[in-house]
Amino acid sequence: MRRPQVVPVVALVWYFALFFVALTNQPQLVTGVRSSAGSAPPPEVLAIIVRGAGFGNTLVLDRTILLPEDLRWMGNQEWTGSSRRQVREALVDLTRRSKLPWGVDTAAVLALGARAVSTLPDAKEYVGPRGPALIRMSAMGFSNDSTIGSVYWTYECGVLCAGAIVSFFTRSSDNVWVRWRSEMLWVS
Repeated sequence: MRRPQVVPVVALVWYFALFFVALTNQPQLVTGVRSSAGSAPPPEVLAIIVRGAGFGNTLVLDRTILLPEDLRWMGNQEWTGSSRRQVREALVDLTRRSKLPWGVDTAAVLALGARAVSTLPDAKEYVGPRGPALIRMSAMGFSNDSTIGSVYWTYECGVLCAGAIVSFFTRSSDNVWVRWRSEMLWVS
């Protein structure tokens, strides 16, 4: 009498279970979600970054980027002063929130006179500060009391024309984010 083959059936069930888990755990892009939901920077922060970069022909990646490194070390800097705890919390939250890509508010990008792009331009398109410049940014991290926010962002505008910055924001009396401080991580 022949024994039933259980191993292939179990393997098949296991394969479909893994496939289902992989499908349901894919990062979802959420376009236009406000920062209170824990996603991309809100329009006022987007405006501060895009306008502050100072490029005329600005492209903005339509989704947030992952952090290239752990930035929590910045919370120990002397300039943090009495806000050291909130800065540390915002950096920890920035690291946590930046593990998944989130949609950037493309309507806000267009309102700033910039163009949202979903693919990275060819390096040949970058011709220096007067040519197109690409801005990429992380999700926004918040202190536990939501008084300080942080965003990691980069710009690329040509060969030896790029940089990475962490910008910190505080809430104004009318609950709008305003730039508090920016720290250049690298520039070329």
